[in-house]
Parts: sequence; C-alpha cells; structure tokens
Amino acid sequence: MAHFYGSCEGKAKTQATRLGSRASGMVTQCASWSGAVRCTAHVDENDVDCVTVELIPWHGNGVARLLYYGPMSGAQPVTEDELPTDPISRAKREVAA
Repeated sequence: MAHFYGSCEGKAKTQATRLGSRASGMVTQCASWSGAVRCTAHVDENDVDCVTVELIPWHGNGVARLLYYGPMSGAQPVTEDELPTDPISRAKREVAA
C-alpha cells in the first residue's frame, strides 16, 4: 500500500508519479550539470514520516551537503550530531561526501 507519493514534471507532456510503501520508502533526485538534490523519505523507529534532503554531486559537479533531516512535518529538525548512526545510514552519508 502506498505511504509516500512522488511526482515530476518536465519535457514530457504527462506528469510521472511513483509510490513508496512504509517498508520501501522513496528516493527522488533532481539534477542539473551543476549538481543535484536528493530527497529520501522513510518511516523512522518512532513511526514518524521523516525525510533527508541533501545536495549531492552529479557527474563530477556539485557538493555533498545535508540540508535537512527530520520529520516531514518540519517539526523538530534533527541536528548533524543526532543523525542516525546505523551502518547503512553512515555509509550513505560517506558515499555522498
């Protein structure tokens, strides 16, 4: 069952949409020749819908920088020191850096 919903518009005449479940989450990227932005949606261990928004390099251009990590509602964003420390999250941050 869909928990997250994503859409994009561009050159095509129709809008593309994708769904993400609580288990799969959802990852979206928007890129240019200058860099990219990646948004990763997931449900955290407290059953809260969360999102990570980060700048990422794209084809050798741009920088890796965390812009936001926390609830999708925008309430109580998480600081850099409070980021998840599990190995997968840590590895994703290191790859992006």
